[in-house]
Amino acid sequence: MRTAKSIALAIQGNAALIILPSAVPKMKPGFDPTKCGRPEFYFEDGAYPEQVDWIGQKNQIDSAKAKAVGVKQIVLVGSMGETNPKHPLNSLGNGNILFLHTNIK
Repeated sequence: MRTAKSIALAIQGNAALIILPSAVPKMKPGFDPTKCGRPEFYFEDGAYPEQVDWIGQKNQIDSAKAKAVGVKQIVLVGSMGETNPKHPLNSLGNGNILFLHTNIK
């Protein structure tokens, strides 16, 4: 989902595009569940929420809108809690995952 051109080639000829975005946080090594505390998370390079949930979705939508591609319908699946800036998912890896989901809409 890096470039609009590569996406256009992948979806060309499809009548619909269904987008289920999600950057996937990784748990930092060393977490011990027997000790109290919350695990810490991070995102790998190239997989930050801004890259996946914002730029990736935007590229998919922009590609699908091109007449030559032929997509007639776009379905964007959201996440529970997108309108709550204090939702726990936004704190994972300091990525603001849900905030970026809301902005694309």
